[in-house]
Amino acid sequence: MMRELRTKEDFDYYVKADLYRYGGDTSKEAFRKAFKHIPGFKFCYYMRKCAYLSKAPVYTRPLFYIANAKYNRLKFRFGFDIEYSTAIGPGLHISHWGGIVINPKAVIGKNCNISHQITVGMDSKEGEDSVPTIGDNVYIAPGSKIFGRISVGSDSAVGANSVVTRDVPCSVTVAGSPAATVSENDSSGYVKNKFLE
Repeated sequence: MMRELRTKEDFDYYVKADLYRYGGDTSKEAFRKAFKHIPGFKFCYYMRKCAYLSKAPVYTRPLFYIANAKYNRLKFRFGFDIEYSTAIGPGLHISHWGGIVINPKAVIGKNCNISHQITVGMDSKEGEDSVPTIGDNVYIAPGSKIFGRISVGSDSAVGANSVVTRDVPCSVTVAGSPAATVSENDSSGYVKNKFLE
């Protein structure tokens, strides 16, 4: 069950989990360096902050507007089309920036790696709710497209430039267009520094 992001404690937890993925360190110095030098982490910080502040008391609304302005600037600057309302578990790792599109109704588990030029979207023939559910510890390689009301199992890996339109079992590697299982290897070689708290 994914922890909801509703309180300041939840926000701190998510930021700590995201930071840990980039080097296994949650110190203030690690935060400072990641915030300054890693676009994916900086974006995630403001994405989490907007998610938290959007549910906070009305008197905090000015803080939301400030965070939302920074979040939107980063979206356009780095090419991250990810809404702050999207259900994304703690420990998100965005490997590179540019061309990342995630449908706001998609669900992504904890400790997932997302690469550049990937799309997680709906099957337009099936309607707005036909979006993927992605499990925990999943690696999505550059150029991958995942569409429709499908499930991508935990600990799985999606190879580069794959087009995934069918369910993916847990702990396998899929690749190709359409994607198919190419290996019984799981994502552990790609998903490092898993946040386990």
